[in-house]
Amino acid sequence: MALIETLGGMLAVYLLAPLVVGIPIVKAQHWVTRRVQITPLLEQESPEIQEWLDSRREAIEAEGFEVQGAYRIENFTANVTTYFQLYLHSETGLAAMSVWVQSLAISARYEEISQVFVNGRTLNVNNSRFASSWRVPLREVRRFPWLAAFSDLLKLHRWLVAQNRDYASEGRPFPKDDAIGYLSEHMNHELVVQAQNGLYQASQDGRNWILTWPGAVHMVFVNAFPGKQLLSFKELGQNRDLEKKARKAGAL
Repeated sequence: MALIETLGGMLAVYLLAPLVVGIPIVKAQHWVTRRVQITPLLEQESPEIQEWLDSRREAIEAEGFEVQGAYRIENFTANVTTYFQLYLHSETGLAAMSVWVQSLAISARYEEISQVFVNGRTLNVNNSRFASSWRVPLREVRRFPWLAAFSDLLKLHRWLVAQNRDYASEGRPFPKDDAIGYLSEHMNHELVVQAQNGLYQASQDGRNWILTWPGAVHMVFVNAFPGKQLLSFKELGQNRDLEKKARKAGAL
């Protein structure tokens, strides 16, 4: 019994250490800007990234999307730059992106399809390997990192819309003449929602959002062992079940 108790105590320390050690560090260092700045990506700045973004263009345009341009989001949060190519579908109001996220620790590339509905709900389908740290009310995000084909993501998006009454209302198209402004405001609004939920607060100089203690606990739990693995296992399991249902229905 003593051995079991000892091993149990050691396991508890192992599991809780990232939370105990990480929370103060993350609270002190993590921030996001209060105003998202999206600027055009110049080809000579990042030719490798631009080349990859362009390599995804044919598959996306084959589905009726029109490219709007390549952009970057820099200094949204510390040491992370996001590059993306934006596409719009004039008939359905869908927006699609090929995305390259670059940080000191990781480099992630994925594609996503998003739609905002007139009832305020949003559906995002993507093949990113990384889950979002935050859950936003009225926004559903479905990840399928094992699907490489953009056409499969689009078929799943359509099937999910057809299955959910919450998406029965008409889609609200991205305004083609100000798609980037619309996207910026949408991102800013989601940060305000997190502040209203008590996870962020304004910094003293008012320039950034910084984590509250509950926000730091949440951030570490969803990004560190074992919380990250548990949440990912549950999320991806649910998404695999959805994919199986879509295939059984002939949607894929």
